[in-house]
Amino acid sequence: MSSGDFIGNLLRYHKNLVDHDFVERLINRIDKSYRFRQWILTLCTLIGLIFGGLGITLLMDHFTLSLYSEHPLFATLASTLVITVILFFLYWLFDDEFEIS
Repeated sequence: MSSGDFIGNLLRYHKNLVDHDFVERLINRIDKSYRFRQWILTLCTLIGLIFGGLGITLLMDHFTLSLYSEHPLFATLASTLVITVILFFLYWLFDDEFEIS
């Protein structure tokens, strides 16, 4: 038997090495763990944002808090800036987590 015949016999031999149900169960487990990871990241990020906002509010001095009452546009400017920074941070954090199609 030549090497060409041997390779031809190997290439003609076909057997399913893994069951289709096994592959489907494995893909479902991977998807489930991926979704669980997304929930953990989202929950921890929201908890961090809440505690960070509370910490900043508690550590602000009276002068900074009085700016909200004296200058009505300061609150709008500060809110816009904070929301923009939070959105860019979340985009950076979750950029590889969600596929945009």
